Amino acid sequence: MQIAYDNLFHVKISHSYYPKNGPHCLAADLCIFPSSSCLEKMKDLGLLFKPTPHGFTVIYEADKTPEGKFSPRRPITDPMKFTFYLVQKNPCLLNFSDLPLPSPKSQVIYRMHNRQDSVRHNQLLLTAHGDSQFLTAEDQIQQKPGRFTLSFETNKASVYMELKNELGDHVKGERIFPQKNRVNLPVMLQAHPPGTYTLFLDGEKNSTFYVDDEIKGRNIFGVVEIFHSSGVIEPYRFMDANNLATTKDYTININQRRVFWKYYVVKKHQKTIDSKDLAITSPTTDLGFTRLPDITLSNGLTAAPFVSDSSYQMSATPRKGITLTKTNGNGDGAFEIENLANATPMNLKPDKDNDSYYSEIFIYI
Repeated sequence: MQIAYDNLFHVKISHSYYPKNGPHCLAADLCIFPSSSCLEKMKDLGLLFKPTPHGFTVIYEADKTPEGKFSPRRPITDPMKFTFYLVQKNPCLLNFSDLPLPSPKSQVIYRMHNRQDSVRHNQLLLTAHGDSQFLTAEDQIQQKPGRFTLSFETNKASVYMELKNELGDHVKGERIFPQKNRVNLPVMLQAHPPGTYTLFLDGEKNSTFYVDDEIKGRNIFGVVEIFHSSGVIEPYRFMDANNLATTKDYTININQRRVFWKYYVVKKHQKTIDSKDLAITSPTTDLGFTRLPDITLSNGLTAAPFVSDSSYQMSATPRKGITLTKTNGNGDGAFEIENLANATPMNLKPDKDNDSYYSEIFIYI
């Protein structure tokens, strides 16, 4: 047989914030690498990790049969999991992504894996929402250290606590007896493999969380887990029943956030201008602005706010031709300021009452 190399699987991460056929800034947004246990496993199997402009590829050393088919030189037979970390490098990544903004003390990460049934638009999605092709809040999971304290209140005299791993196997169980209607139970999972665990109380699902001390203290955006097990449905399996590799292309899509654009025209030098003589226009009919009553900023200056009539998806491609116009009227003469700055992820303000977001842009005149 002839020795060759081939791709075992690809993971492609696509973000609609960037131009579809243009350069992707994934390298500036995320750093991707295997976990230490995954790296050791890959070395044992003769697998290589290769970053790509849109994600990563795992390559295997193969024996090529006379029929032109490939099989790994070191067979991948036992059930196993390959884990890859996504470390957030761009602090604005979540600002321009259609995902929940984290709270200051949030310990939530995104878990993406191939134990899914989410084939959409001919894509093998690693995300959970069956009605969406994008990463959503359904892919979030609470992150916990290998040792933590389980705390809750109950009126029961005793509660049976059971932990199961991501395959549904029993990990540990214990009957606990609350003190003054409260439970404070140390849970120690350091000796168990990193991954997802589910807590059951008296047989009912209570919570699911991800345990991995290797990611402790890192700015982890998420984990990608590629399983080789019977729990993976056929379209997602990278090995067939004859131990021949069937290269898979897995996909993670992230959608851009929709925001309202809010301009503040600050009267710093031309203080006598009447805001009624100001207008902000766009060369396209889909982007319009309405002037709101003047406000006084914290520095004492007066500003005329203009807010977009609808929310728009943020984009790395700027909209050109947005213009601030002053007609003849009170104050100084007419003028135009063309190509105003666009909405930016840097100045994102949530509007919790309306479940929306504003991007604030300041223009000084």
